[in-house]
Amino acid sequence: MLEQRKVTEAIIRQTIENINPHNLQSNIYRLAIISGGQPFMDGALKGRSGCYEVSALTLSDQEIRARKEVGAIFQENGIPKKDIYEHPMAVFGMLRSKNPGAPTLVIGSHTDTVQKGGAFDGRAGISMMLEMLRVLKEQGIELNINILFTAFSGEESAAFGTAFLGSRALVGEITDDILDQGPPGGKTFRQVLKERGIKPDDLKTPFLTETNFGSIIGFVEGHIEQADGMRIDGVSLQVNEAIAGANRQKVVLETNLTQKKDFKNVGFLKVTAQGRANHSGSTMMNNPDRKDGLVIMSYLLENLEPLQKILTEQGLNVKLTASSIKIDGQAMSKIPGRTEIILGVDGDDPDQVEHALKQLDQLVKEQNERLQGINHKEGIFLVAESLQDQVSVPIYESTGILSAYSDVSKIIRKVKQTFFGLAKENAVGTVTTFDIKDGKTILQIDMRGVSEKRDEGVEEVIEEIEKISAQSKIESKIDQVPGSSNPVVLDHEFADQFIEVAKQYGLGQAKRSYSPAGHDAGVIAASKNITNSRKPIPTALFFIPSEGGSHNPSEYTSPEDMKIGCQALTAFVMETSSKY
Repeated sequence: MLEQRKVTEAIIRQTIENINPHNLQSNIYRLAIISGGQPFMDGALKGRSGCYEVSALTLSDQEIRARKEVGAIFQENGIPKKDIYEHPMAVFGMLRSKNPGAPTLVIGSHTDTVQKGGAFDGRAGISMMLEMLRVLKEQGIELNINILFTAFSGEESAAFGTAFLGSRALVGEITDDILDQGPPGGKTFRQVLKERGIKPDDLKTPFLTETNFGSIIGFVEGHIEQADGMRIDGVSLQVNEAIAGANRQKVVLETNLTQKKDFKNVGFLKVTAQGRANHSGSTMMNNPDRKDGLVIMSYLLENLEPLQKILTEQGLNVKLTASSIKIDGQAMSKIPGRTEIILGVDGDDPDQVEHALKQLDQLVKEQNERLQGINHKEGIFLVAESLQDQVSVPIYESTGILSAYSDVSKIIRKVKQTFFGLAKENAVGTVTTFDIKDGKTILQIDMRGVSEKRDEGVEEVIEEIEKISAQSKIESKIDQVPGSSNPVVLDHEFADQFIEVAKQYGLGQAKRSYSPAGHDAGVIAASKNITNSRKPIPTALFFIPSEGGSHNPSEYTSPEDMKIGCQALTAFVMETSSKY
């Protein structure tokens, strides 16, 4: 370590030149491995080194290990144990200034992932702040401000259906409604907290406050873009001036489905929609990377009831049946990828059953031909596979499930059509999850945007669901999910400073834009619970390029792109320090 030095432009240039891309990538590996991540070869075969499949859901063993590892890296890089703070939903490391009463700048991102996610979402931001810490300590840089490094849990909604649990807890915005959220048939946030020995009501008290950390002058988050726009446009740094709001609705259809118990002569067909998981916010409706497996499946679902009618008219004494839809690694903020359903034909006569199965298989082929015309650029198709053995998943009676899937297909397609029509308004809408519980059909819809056009789209979708329910003579319940958010405007001065830093230190092309996906920065920027004055703190959110989409194992950001992001972050921090 060098002797302590004051910050000048020359020192900033020298410091950021010492940022090591190998270390940035090593941090990614380290967090992926400690989280039980597995190397993802599909990504590596495309020339990417460092793709991992990671499932580190909020408060899981995998996620907690990652957070503890961040705390260990804080210590390795010179933050004493007394300045490392463990919160149930975050870990902090304070790099203290020698100046008495120095103000504090908070820097952070998240350690949790979606189910079967990648290694870079959230963690690229963590890696950049860790490498900045290493360089500042190694170069002996003396700052006039404290830096509070933060690793959040709970940014993703994958575990409990509600996003930003960590940042909301830190600013005291956890409510009983949020605590009682959980996946259908799974444990609630409250239950998991208790199992971890955490008192749920403790999360209602703000922790990231000036009472605990002194004067707080701002928050900065670095993140991957989770799309490919920056890479295509040759942009090194995207400085966001706003964050889109997410309106999330839970739809419960009172379909009264009953499980079929007795079969006579039955044959099964498993049908798979080869979608591609991606981020439901950052993947625009007109983006060729939006390959929604549930949308593709809907083309088949809408034709099941008509096929049953045709079979009956042909004099076949058979009934079509079906399982629930299985979306691989489904999450509120994730475009459905691989999507499966098991279809059955049951009847008295084995020959009639076999004949009906052939017609069902033909229906799949017809939908493939239809899809080739609609989605030929996307390359998504339905794959049918005959099952020889009895299936282990619940199969539902024909009378209820076929009608339910007809309604579901209409809802899925309505969401797509509505928000595809709003693509120029940068609004997106996705039916992201599907479940059947207690005979009820449950969907969750993620709708986002930065303007009032999003709300118009939400209203149109809700009206259509109510219309579909009335036509089918079933009750529907539509509720906004706790944790939905409004658009947030970020600090213009911080944004200007990042643009200037990129220009002054030769960090490539920087542009201003907005974030279509939600981030912890949005919660921090909107909170009035941090400062004693009850005023929100200035907040910045910047992106670095990525490829392979996001919320899937193929997501990737190169070490060189992380280096530029880390250089911008470090220069921003040092420039900010020089103002005090």
